[in-house]
Amino acid sequence: MTAKLVIQSRYMKIKTRLLNQIGKKQLKPGDKVKSENQLADEFGVSRMTARRAISELVSEGVLMRAQGIGTFVAEPEKAPAVLAIPDLVGEIMQSPQQYSNQLLGRGLINANSVQSQWLGVSVGSELLSIKVVHNRDNKAVLLEDILINPSVLSELTASNITPSLLEQDFSQVSPAHFIEQLAAATHLEHCVEAILPSDKLASVLQLTSSQACLKVGRKTFVGESISSFTRAYYAGNGYKIGSNFD
Repeated sequence: MTAKLVIQSRYMKIKTRLLNQIGKKQLKPGDKVKSENQLADEFGVSRMTARRAISELVSEGVLMRAQGIGTFVAEPEKAPAVLAIPDLVGEIMQSPQQYSNQLLGRGLINANSVQSQWLGVSVGSELLSIKVVHNRDNKAVLLEDILINPSVLSELTASNITPSLLEQDFSQVSPAHFIEQLAAATHLEHCVEAILPSDKLASVLQLTSSQACLKVGRKTFVGESISSFTRAYYAGNGYKIGSNFD
């Protein structure tokens, strides 16, 4: 049993590294990836372990093999009609409107039973909690309640990232954008619903209790690991969502 877990851990490190390089555009569609022998030498594993990581990425459509030539990053498949969630903070920063934010809370916590399910970790695992409200022209438009799994980011960056997250000045870069710079997401999962705000949420977003909010739950994946889970609350009177399908 122990040997099996070690093999899984080693092949997943190779797979996660490749996914992260693709997510950060360090490897682009058409780029050739290292051979199984090169990856085996780099990670200190057997060729069979490296082959498993490559084979899974090929079967998932992330990589493609060319017989006798090598393995390359595949062109991403065009997705069917999907509802895109715009980056509201990025839009404000790139517009003439004034962006500001207020950090409502930041600190280390131990995952409870619900939070452990959100991030796929054990109960009691150390997580970083960040709560921040984003403003457009000094009016609150978005509250983000973010839970970060620092162990995922630390493994990818080969350093303890927790101190940086605890000390980072988020006045010029949002927490979500900062995390993306550390480790680009390989994919996201969203759950969108309309809600009526609690008294506390209504106060933060300067709403009445009868004004609707848009609640977006977002899981951010790096490889097969969940790096963060965010509950984002958008003021319904200042935000619209839509998509254009071909």
